[in-house]
Amino acid sequence: MKVMAPQGEWLKARILGGHREIAIIFMGSHAEERARSFLPELPCTMYLPNRTSPYAYTWPVHGCEIYLVDTSSSSSSFIKKFILHLFMQGASFITCISSQFNQKFTRS
Repeated sequence: MKVMAPQGEWLKARILGGHREIAIIFMGSHAEERARSFLPELPCTMYLPNRTSPYAYTWPVHGCEIYLVDTSSSSSSFIKKFILHLFMQGASFITCISSQFNQKFTRS
């Protein structure tokens, strides 16, 4: 059974309450420390633990705009798989910030 993404409970509660948020998701070797530096000012911040599959988690992103921030040099194929997974979880728009590429993706 999948577990909630780290720091995802707040965003899940907001979505269930009918709100749509802009969420920040950090990934890569410094993801946790970067995410924690944004909390509690931006409680819609989540992170993918380093060396962990995004498929292991439920990401509460339905209807949300996402900023996906790579804190290391993750491969473009890994990033694209993560983006696809976030769209499958219901994200509406994703901006990826990475040394590999900086692109905007819209669910179609």
